[in-house]
Amino acid sequence: VLDKKLINTILKAGHSRIPIYRKTRHHVIGVLPIKTILKKAAGSTDPVAISKLELRAVPTVTTDKPLFEMLHLFR
Repeated sequence: VLDKKLINTILKAGHSRIPIYRKTRHHVIGVLPIKTILKKAAGSTDPVAISKLELRAVPTVTTDKPLFEMLHLFR
């Protein structure tokens, strides 16, 4: 659940994207941009289920992908 306490913790960390995972860190289901968190925080004071937020897909790293393509993916 995304509440004011968690939002403050995330903002203090200084990251622009937060990985969202199910049960363990090895099962990442998406990436939550800080912009999405800020929009939800500004629009409501009620806690929001993270599952209700729109997550971005996790970029996949392969050994055969050129470096510049990988850098473009992680922009």
